[in-house]
Amino acid sequence: ARKGMGVDINLAIQYILNCGTEVAGSCHGGSATGAYQFVHDSGYVPYDTCLQYAACSAASQEGDCASADYTCKPMNVCRTCSTFSDMGGFCSPLDTFPNATIAEYGEVSGERHMMAEIFTRGPIACGVDAGPLDKYQNGILDAPNHMDIDHIISVVGWGTDPQTGTKYWIGRNSW
Repeated sequence: ARKGMGVDINLAIQYILNCGTEVAGSCHGGSATGAYQFVHDSGYVPYDTCLQYAACSAASQEGDCASADYTCKPMNVCRTCSTFSDMGGFCSPLDTFPNATIAEYGEVSGERHMMAEIFTRGPIACGVDAGPLDKYQNGILDAPNHMDIDHIISVVGWGTDPQTGTKYWIGRNSW
């Protein structure tokens, strides 16, 4: 939607995990449509320079998740830190910060509708079976027997292999 203006904007997915679990879900599952609804209804999503992705939510107990606070409060929306804490530094929440908004959202299905949406507005969220992605190296991934949706990727484009005529989607993963 930015029509080639500048670099990609990376959004603070951690903000959605901290504040949008009622609508979007948590580290234990959720929905892309719920995430879009949360950002639309809250009015913004900060850039990831405000809040780095920790892959944790308040419900998470894995790894270091249990030792930190992932509740929705100003410090967990957007923060800045002066320097390292052992040098007397501190972190504080920001009231004003760079962010993106969503004017509208919805769902599309079918090849032509997906292509039209990507062409008109840019990448779309797409549910996939992530199992085959664990071993993906390169080339066109063809996994017709993997139909369970357990992950969301961004679909950024499409193409056709000139040698085989095989159609494919160009996706990017957030992990």
